[in-house]
Amino acid sequence: MTYTTYPAAKAELKLANDNDQALIEGYITLAQRLIEAPRPLGTGRVFEVSSDTTRLLDAPTGCGNGDSSDPRFLLLLLPAGDLCAITTIVNGDGTVLTTADYVTEPRYSTPYYAIRLRGGLIWQGGDDPIGAISITGKWAYATSAPTDIQRAALRLVVWMYKARDNSGFDVDIKTEEGLILGARMPRDIRQILETYWSIV
Repeated sequence: MTYTTYPAAKAELKLANDNDQALIEGYITLAQRLIEAPRPLGTGRVFEVSSDTTRLLDAPTGCGNGDSSDPRFLLLLLPAGDLCAITTIVNGDGTVLTTADYVTEPRYSTPYYAIRLRGGLIWQGGDDPIGAISITGKWAYATSAPTDIQRAALRLVVWMYKARDNSGFDVDIKTEEGLILGARMPRDIRQILETYWSIV
């Protein structure tokens, strides 16, 4: 899973052959890593996943006393990153919740930032509230990267390809691949990434 493709980059660069395919594919991987990197370089977000992941979240402090009227025990914030699809939620007492047991916040759009219980249920901590609640789903901004993120990834690839022999950047970043990149991205890419800066 990447946010852009080699054919898209080849077309954007108007290349007549595939001599630089391996180089460009490396830039595609790097562009995704830069987009997902912590801010201020990137966004601090993953924008697309194809498979489920399970994450363990702490139960709210003091929950499990049976007081379903206390709103602190109904709302579970999701500090572990964006969540765009839920497959299974297991409460801290081992109860598998159904979709009738909770609503997401926000209700009708993704990514979710919290899950609110309903029907008199509360979040349970079990014997240990640390990591007591299990959520399996797609932990990302969306199941398919937004169009502007795809565009930003493509622009990053084109920029890196064209600037690969240019040493005139103000600040340099050495990547694991040994590439040297200017820290100042083109303005249009930076503006797109800043609109998605994670609040976490």
